[in-house]
Amino acid sequence: MNVCVPCWKFRMLLPLLVVAISCAFVNCRDCSTLTPANSQQTANLYNYESNGATCNGVSSGVSFGDDLRQAVVERHNLWRANLANGCSGLPGGQTAPKAKNMNALQYNCSLEVIAQKWANNCQFAHSSQSDRGGAGENLYALYSSLPTWKADFFANAADSWWNELAQYGGVTQTDTTLTLAGFNSGIGHWSQMAWAKTTSVGCGFKKCAPSGTNSYTMWYVVCNYCPAGNYLNEQTYEIGEPCKLDSDCSAGQCVTATGLCSTSGSNATISKRSAKKFRQWRH
Repeated sequence: MNVCVPCWKFRMLLPLLVVAISCAFVNCRDCSTLTPANSQQTANLYNYESNGATCNGVSSGVSFGDDLRQAVVERHNLWRANLANGCSGLPGGQTAPKAKNMNALQYNCSLEVIAQKWANNCQFAHSSQSDRGGAGENLYALYSSLPTWKADFFANAADSWWNELAQYGGVTQTDTTLTLAGFNSGIGHWSQMAWAKTTSVGCGFKKCAPSGTNSYTMWYVVCNYCPAGNYLNEQTYEIGEPCKLDSDCSAGQCVTATGLCSTSGSNATISKRSAKKFRQWRH
């Protein structure tokens, strides 16, 4: 099994962001509050091409700031909570089974460094396992003949990856094992995003200018995950009820608003984010 070096040696984490839900009781979680809205509402909120900001003092060379780091964690955790509470759809109108011991993700600045380094290559292909220290990796690219495009690229990427579940399935009401057939059906980005044992994510972004015979501008998203998921013949997540009490989590504390298990001890409020439909390529 790969050793995910950035997680245990160089990790620098932003505070965990979770959804604040107005519920008198834990068991009144509603799918509508755990489902990201359309990203047309957020397309103009973020600047993806600014001077960037360091990540807890670490300079990764990114062109975005802490607001987008927060948005990345927020959207990933919304989708994971959506799954944990039985709100994620499968083909044919069914829903995926609920999840127990689903970790809430934190932002990992060391993973951002790795992701941004690879994004800077403007090569739409996976990096090597050694280049990313064994971390998992999801890629997303949007191409256009136009030199400018206003969008919430991280939201588009996350939603595109998550939509693989509804499009291809890959789990049943009684089994979430990642099989080779399931992986090859096209759910690999979703399964990494949903991998219950993963605890952190860090992303990079690059606007890649046309070059050579390529006349298209590419807006490129790379997200790395630790510990990595997508181990064949292992469960993507455990089927069961999402947590209501700390004792329901095998590690960490229960975030009662979402049913996710957190090891950060932080319970900050976030706003909802959304997704927009584009012509898109997944890898």
